[in-house]
Formats: sequence, C-alpha cells, structure tokens
Amino acid sequence: IGHFTVDSTNSLPTTPVVNTPLADAEVTSLAAGASANLSVFNSIDANSDSLSYEFELDTSVAFDSAAKINSGLIVEGATTTTWQPIGLIENTHYYWRVRALDTGGTSPWQVSAFFVNVTDDSPGTPQVSNPAPGASVLTTQPSLGVTAGIDADSELVS
Repeated sequence: IGHFTVDSTNSLPTTPVVNTPLADAEVTSLAAGASANLSVFNSIDANSDSLSYEFELDTSVAFDSAAKINSGLIVEGATTTTWQPIGLIENTHYYWRVRALDTGGTSPWQVSAFFVNVTDDSPGTPQVSNPAPGASVLTTQPSLGVTAGIDADSELVS
C-alpha cells in the first residue's frame, strides 16, 4: 500500500534579491529613453508556481510621490527578471522596490536605491562667508572664510 500527502496550502515566494544596480549605486550610463535596467535574481517558490514580478520606482523612499511609476506584472525570466523604466533624470536619487507574486499571494518587498549621474557636473561657485561682502576689517590679517559650492552630483567639494 502506498502513501501520499496532499498539501493544500500555498507557500509564498521568497523575497527577490537585487542583481543590479546594487544598493546606493551610481548609475553612470542610461539606455535609449533615459532608462536603466533594474534586475533581480528570481525568487524561489516552494510550490513551483509560475511567478511574476511587480517593480515600483520613485524619488520618495515612502513611494508616495507623484513621480512614482509601476511596472505592471512582468513574467519571470530564466534566472533574473528585469524592468527598464524610462525617463530617468540626471542628478536624481531613485528608490525602487520589487516583489514576486504567485496565484496565492506576494513576497515581501525588496527595496533598493540608486543615483543617476551620467554627466560629471562642475560644483557651484564658492561664496565668501568671512568677512561678509562689503564689511570693513580692522586688521591686516583678517580671518577669511568661504562656503563651498553645491555639487549636483552629490560629490564632496573641497
């Protein structure tokens, strides 16, 4: 006599793992349409269900801005699954997240971030901070100070 077990419960897929871009990476080139590849290693589904993926991209870590875009459902690739959002803007921090879906539910979100920096921009002009513009000094050796210019690429200015 043989025995078998019937398991009628669904195991949710595991959380996808980021492939590219890595967390807090600097994206230095964009494809046509100002797009970048957001790629994850595929989730594992204990029930061997077919999986699809949902990606979201936003300039807000809370994913609640008017700039948020959603991929819709994307069919799983062979080992990785990729979405290519278009219209990315230079010198912008983006947050993205992805989750796997099967017929019984969804995995937790995997969250990551990147910065678009295709062109190395020059920093802004430094500003005199001491002595204040137009001020008079009473010494021949005044203390001089400047405020560094702002760098659109978020690089350290010295």
